[in-house]
Parts: sequence; C-alpha cells; structure tokens
Amino acid sequence: AKAFLTLAGIHHVARRGWEADDLIAALWQNVRRDHPEAQIRILSADKDLLQLVDSHTEQVRPVSSGPTDRWDVARVSEKYGVPPAYLATAMALIGDTSDNIPGVHGIGPVKAAKMLTENGYLLERALAERPEDLEVARMSFALINLRTFTYAEEGLMLPDLPPFGPTSFAGVLSMPLIRYLDRYLLESVKTRLAARSLWHQPVLIGD
Repeated sequence: AKAFLTLAGIHHVARRGWEADDLIAALWQNVRRDHPEAQIRILSADKDLLQLVDSHTEQVRPVSSGPTDRWDVARVSEKYGVPPAYLATAMALIGDTSDNIPGVHGIGPVKAAKMLTENGYLLERALAERPEDLEVARMSFALINLRTFTYAEEGLMLPDLPPFGPTSFAGVLSMPLIRYLDRYLLESVKTRLAARSLWHQPVLIGD
C-alpha cells in the first residue's frame, strides 16, 4: 500500500510505533489549531474516530455498495445519544469488546447516554455513587480518547508535516506504477487507471 501511494503521488504519513487513529487524531488537532475553519473529511471505518466529528469535520466510512456512508454531528448524536465530543466518555462507560476496552457492569448505550446527559457529561458526576467503577471508566477513557489527548505532553508531537491537499496527478509515476500493478496482478486497478476512472481527477499519462 505504501509503495502504491508513493508511485501514485498520494500524500501519506507513517510513524513507527504509531497506530493510524493516533496519527489521524494528531493531524486533526494540528489542523484544528492552525486552521479552525478548515473543512475536514476523515475516511475510515474506525468508529473511534467518530469522536473527532464536529461542525467542520465529517467521517466517511467505506461501504462496498450503496450510498456514501457519511457521519456528521447530528448522525453521531442520534446513534449514540451523546454529541461526538463526548463519545469517548460514553464508550468509557459502555466498553468496547472489539478493542478490549472494559466498561462499567450494567451500563449499556441508552443508560450511558442518560447518565451523561443528566450529569454534564462528566464521569465523576455520573459515577458519584459508584466510586469503585470510576477508576475503570477513567482507564477506559484514557485508552479510547482521541479528541482531547495532549500528544505534546506525552512526547508524541508529530514533526512538521506537509499539508494534506489534492493529489498532484502531474506527479504520478505512470510507468513505475503500471509495472507495480502488473507485478501484483492488479488488473482491475490497471484498467481503471487506463480509463482515468481510478480517481475523480484525470490521471496524466506519461513518464
């Protein structure tokens, strides 16, 4: 995948020891800080990234067929019962078995949304009468929180990165890319490349 992106001239970022959701969240925070009004679109099936959705950010979750699966503030709020900014707090109560995130026994999505809504979205207030569960919830929140995690304080601040922008198709290395597609027998991708339907913008053929 990294070789394909490089040959196709598509900007990409990788850091040893970092998971993709942390990289995305760090970049999101950088853009939010430097360009508060910028429109951001996150393409990922990872539901943890829904916590980054706001009035200037939407998440597009890949689907194999049907309409584009877009998530905005209203849709996240309707699905989980809390605004995206508090989704990590809700998940700290609910838990997530797919990511090995422990939750609080007896609390599901509906109850979590009700508890948080009635207590200002604060774990300490929501679990004021259950102190034994508060530490579990705090640990889960720390594991799942992407929105307000301070990367700089943890020594994880990304170095300066080139800004994300539209792919420059003038920079596509056409022949090396075609040889790459031939090597891995990616005939359908090669056909779309030749038909100029692989990207929304036209692909410039040439060395």
